Amino acid sequence: MLFFGFHWCFSLFLTLGIPATLSGQDGFIKPQTEIGRSPGCKDNLFDNNDDDDDDDDDDDDDDDDDDDDDDDDDDDDDDDDDDDDDDDDDDDDDDDNNNNNNYTGQKLVGKLVKCNSSFHSDKRQEIFLKEDNHSLDVSVVATQVARDIFECIFKSLRNPFCLSLNVAAFKDATGQIRCDLLSSDKHRNPDDFKSNDSSHYLFIKSECLSSPCQNRGKCVPDYKRHRFHCNCTDGFKGKYCEKAVQKFHKSCKDVYNSPSSSVSNIVVALDLDSQKISVLCHMGDFGCGDGGWTPVMKIDGKRSTFHYDSNLWSNNETFNVDGGLTGFDSVETKLSTYWNTPFSTICLGMKVGQNLSFIKIDKTADSLMSLIADGKHRDTFLGRNTWKKLIGSQASLQYNCNMEGFNVVGAARQWSRARIGILGNNENDCGNCDSRIGFGTGGKHDNSSTCGNEALNNPADNGERHIKAMGFILIQ
Repeated sequence: MLFFGFHWCFSLFLTLGIPATLSGQDGFIKPQTEIGRSPGCKDNLFDNNDDDDDDDDDDDDDDDDDDDDDDDDDDDDDDDDDDDDDDDDDDDDDDDNNNNNNYTGQKLVGKLVKCNSSFHSDKRQEIFLKEDNHSLDVSVVATQVARDIFECIFKSLRNPFCLSLNVAAFKDATGQIRCDLLSSDKHRNPDDFKSNDSSHYLFIKSECLSSPCQNRGKCVPDYKRHRFHCNCTDGFKGKYCEKAVQKFHKSCKDVYNSPSSSVSNIVVALDLDSQKISVLCHMGDFGCGDGGWTPVMKIDGKRSTFHYDSNLWSNNETFNVDGGLTGFDSVETKLSTYWNTPFSTICLGMKVGQNLSFIKIDKTADSLMSLIADGKHRDTFLGRNTWKKLIGSQASLQYNCNMEGFNVVGAARQWSRARIGILGNNENDCGNCDSRIGFGTGGKHDNSSTCGNEALNNPADNGERHIKAMGFILIQ
């Protein structure tokens, strides 16, 4: 990567043999304002006719003594000859440089030293960096032709809307190169910066080169003030995007899909209907598929808290919200996610002893409460074998009825029923169902079992069962 700019002028003085004292304080050319005719410049900056080359090394001796006039006349004759020789030498050098596609611009630098005005009030004219065989595919502010890269740079500095350049890698038949002045730079449009054998890319050096922005923040240079700022990704702030922002998500799915996502379970603050609630988000695939899973309920089948007839199924009251901060344990809970969180998938889990099993229901709804609170039956089509996976090898159901879904209740209400689950019957109807697997259950033959598997053997496919499980309901 090469660099060009007003700080490169000092390097050119050393390379080309121009005294550094001409360049201003500390050996650097002072910022200029305008290319072309300006106060202090005799000729157009890009004019090939250099009338003023005879002041090369005598800038400090302008007021010579009158008694040296005769010598001066002789010297002028000699100087004329020398100037002719120098012009010939310069022409030869220019030809060589053109042939080699090297752009030195010695006369240009010499003239630039004599100019006192500036290009722009901003500070873009510091250092240009060059990326060989690359270009930036963005809007073109203007297209210019120039004799060399230096002239392209100077023309770009006349245009306040130019932030970088695409410069042709080769001169055309007239000895000119094409300069596309661009409206953006590679820092703002990194995806549009590509390899291109027919072009070189020039851009203004900035602090963005050191990639100061953290956590995938985008660095945007401010050329006018010699600064930069970072456009931070969601969830981060600070000058360098180094500070995490506590953002309140609507669901654990949102957390999982955020740039700062964690692949492990994490307690986060959810913003539900302007209420802040902390929950343990279950991340990844633990049996229902990948993603972020939001907890809704945990039901202990040995307790009556979530019996089918409990008001907790029809109201928007929470129960033991601290239970939402723990994992798949025996702590019951009902969170405001029951009525506040939309979803497209429900994850159901049951823990029997140390065995934990899950199934999922693909169902879209505004909330779980919207599927249950009104008491209406809503079908699912998982099949009896899928429901039995929740219990494992001990699961048992009678062969008939097989009503499943939400609010499953037979013709006789005092018999088996479930807020979410499946019913079985020995008779070829759903009248007096003697078996069930589900959540929020009740009825014969064990009305105290609120989550798990109940089955009478008259007959059932795996005998009589009375299994009280710990149930887990999550959504995504």
